Amino acid sequence: MRKIFFLSLISLIIITVSLFTGCSIFNRSNSSKPPEEQRQEEKVSEGEITEPEQQMPAEKPREDTPREDTPEYEVIEDLDTLPEKIAETLEHLKRQRGYFVFNPKDYGTGNDLYVLISAGEKPTGGYSINIDSLTLQNNTLKVVVKEQEPAAEDGVIQVITYPLVVVKMYDLIEGIYVIDEDNEEFKGITTKNLPSD
Repeated sequence: MRKIFFLSLISLIIITVSLFTGCSIFNRSNSSKPPEEQRQEEKVSEGEITEPEQQMPAEKPREDTPREDTPEYEVIEDLDTLPEKIAETLEHLKRQRGYFVFNPKDYGTGNDLYVLISAGEKPTGGYSINIDSLTLQNNTLKVVVKEQEPAAEDGVIQVITYPLVVVKMYDLIEGIYVIDEDNEEFKGITTKNLPSD
């Protein structure tokens, strides 16, 4: 009877250790790449990348790797808390429908990356845009937004509005892809017509 108890206890310990440390059969790489390239890819997937040089192009996540992560982010509710240079630029960008990534180098935000997603100019109040989901796949940020229009019977303010959402990312990314719940893609907003300093 004692032997069965000790064998059960040892089996339980082995299973527990395997679960907490990860069984090697689940962590084996099937990649034929050299170990150095594999380590480089692991660093990128862990968020250890360098700062982006320019506005990130729209890039659909690759379908070959289904791994998705939810990155750490914050939706900025009070736009008055944005860094001054971002707030000034946002005032000019909000008229256009699309997204804009504020490069940390250009906007002096350290490692924080700000992303503007704008529904563009609307003729009345009652319009809104919100984050539905935000995932990171192969170091490309995929953002799904939900846009709402006022119902015909809603009493809305008769003034031009600019529904938008600003997301603060705590990790740098290589690309971004923004769509709405109907799978309509948002394009990158250009800064060509911005006033110069």
